[in-house]
Amino acid sequence: MSSDHKNPPSPNELSRDNDDFKECLICYDSVQSSDLLPACGDCPATMCASCGRKCNAIHKYGNDAANAVRFLADTSYDYDIMYAWCCKCHEPRPLVERSCSRDDFKLFPEWVCMDCDILRKPELEIAEIRWAADAITQAQLSGDYVKQLKAEEHQGRVFESIEDGTMGIKPCPGCGILTQRPFECGHLHCTVGGCGIDWCYFCGQAYDKASIYQHMEEAHGDVFGGIIMDRDLVALAGTDTDSDPDFDSDSQDEEEDELGALDDDKVLKAR
Repeated sequence: MSSDHKNPPSPNELSRDNDDFKECLICYDSVQSSDLLPACGDCPATMCASCGRKCNAIHKYGNDAANAVRFLADTSYDYDIMYAWCCKCHEPRPLVERSCSRDDFKLFPEWVCMDCDILRKPELEIAEIRWAADAITQAQLSGDYVKQLKAEEHQGRVFESIEDGTMGIKPCPGCGILTQRPFECGHLHCTVGGCGIDWCYFCGQAYDKASIYQHMEEAHGDVFGGIIMDRDLVALAGTDTDSDPDFDSDSQDEEEDELGALDDDKVLKAR
């Protein structure tokens, strides 16, 4: 037998030679088949090693809960949308349009999709009220009367939306059409004919595409709204109310009493 004899190529070598690439069913990157890993033990769904290390469901609940991905191979997804694992329903749900994506996105290990978010509605209402109260205080500190009026108007809309049950539905600042955010990103583009403006969901103000992302990061923490996405609902930093002679604690108490009255009213209606 000739000493030059070589062993037949391994399946991995054949795969690389044939440029056999497939998509990771989580991040949609094109990966060589030999580098894909099973998403769980009982289905053909596969993912790249990077997604395996980051998968929220695996980190939070272990490999057993990751069996929820068994249907991925037979499910079609929109490439223009980025998906994330919801830790309530254990399914990949729309997070943000790829056009709004950023390299420095935070990882949300306990992210909850918008369909499941109704369970966190009281938390979101409190976060909105805190944001509005903070904006009013900041305007008072800076002596910006116009900004204070806008913040007070926003606060009024927040209380109204809580009272009538339309929290999360906001009017387009261009045409007034009531709009519900389809994804977590706060950048909305109005599709109504004759309008077509871009605007910020969190404060309801119009911005052009070139500046809206910078606005959201500076004013709201990030494109997800910062405080609203925070599971701990940490208030926006920077306001020291104890050292502010113009801060009206009675006004704050009235706001808290009003929120409590709204909560009591909702309980009565639920009964």
